[in-house]
Amino acid sequence: MIDYKQLEAFASVVENGGFEKAATVLHITQSAVSQRIRLLEDRIGAMLIVRSTPVQPTAMGQKLLGHYKQVSLMEHDLFEDTLGRTVADYITVPVGINADSLATWIPDTLQELLTTTNILVDIRLGDQDKTHDMLKNGEVVGCVSSQPGPMQGCKTVYLGKMVYICCATPDFAARWFPEGFVPEAVRAAPILTYDRTDEMNNEMLMRYGIRAGEFPTHYVPDSHMFVDMCKKGLGYGMIPSLQIEDELKNEQLVPIVHDYSVTVRLYWHCWNLQTRHIMMLTDAFEKVAKLHLSR
Repeated sequence: MIDYKQLEAFASVVENGGFEKAATVLHITQSAVSQRIRLLEDRIGAMLIVRSTPVQPTAMGQKLLGHYKQVSLMEHDLFEDTLGRTVADYITVPVGINADSLATWIPDTLQELLTTTNILVDIRLGDQDKTHDMLKNGEVVGCVSSQPGPMQGCKTVYLGKMVYICCATPDFAARWFPEGFVPEAVRAAPILTYDRTDEMNNEMLMRYGIRAGEFPTHYVPDSHMFVDMCKKGLGYGMIPSLQIEDELKNEQLVPIVHDYSVTVRLYWHCWNLQTRHIMMLTDAFEKVAKLHLSR
């Protein structure tokens, strides 16, 4: 049997990024944390943590971390009716969410969820193509992802679609694209890209025979700042129409590629556990997504 004091120490070290912070959270000494993890590694027969800065779980450590989170959810569900409202009565639930969802419809989801439950969320930010890996690795209990297929031990709920359109201010469009969205202009006009893993712009510009590296790029890894820079006329880019409904209506921003858009279908993936917290998470994400995302 696994000693759950040892498992708790291991999880705390991973979640807090080191032994010192874990000791503070657990109200024990750093040497006690180290001893518990050494005993757990001896019991499992494998290294669980890479002693880096910050520490990282090994592949076996990731599996064990996922197991710990599942057991914690089930135990909390078992005793929730007897709990009051102290720090220990809350349950922290890590979820993987993409930046554009976080900037648009997720706040309403959290309002729906957090005002009626004892859940504390630990949001892990990632591209909608990458959050699936967070769930696979046991880093989160659920995620918003563009991957449609459920993984083993998990369930999937379709949430809806986000439509991305290529936008700029009218002045930016007039300055850089007076002859339309032609290759010569594209190679000169600064474009906004979320980060270096974002392929949306590359896929769009390949239609015009323009390859990555052939156009000037701002990298802006924040959805709100991305829109703000576009509104200030500092670049153009692909933005979810949901995020700029008012700007499109008052023509503060205008589409500059009229024959092209990208539709991203989003799914909620979570562990296939019939615990109250998993069901509340799933209900909140599904309910709010229906109000904001197109079907």
